[in-house]
Amino acid sequence: MKKPFNQFQEIDQLIIEIGSDISSEKWSEAKSQTESLEVEWKRIVPKIQFSSERDNITSITRNIARLKGAIDAKDKSGALQEISEAKSNWQDIGK
Repeated sequence: MKKPFNQFQEIDQLIIEIGSDISSEKWSEAKSQTESLEVEWKRIVPKIQFSSERDNITSITRNIARLKGAIDAKDKSGALQEISEAKSNWQDIGK
């Protein structure tokens, strides 16, 4: 993975890479990247919680939890749905 330009670009990169891994059914890579996403998300939440909608923050946390389950089950459509929704929620935070 390339080094992100700023602290928030890492989330963007991870979301893209996870989506690609899921589409290619690279489940172990998707799982590893999702674990990295979860760690990065927990690191960033305190920095954005006062300037962002609480609903979006909660939604992304739920998306990550459901994404982990979908990846464990190798549920491609469920995993793609969750990563897409997480991406949308993340973009809403940036508005």
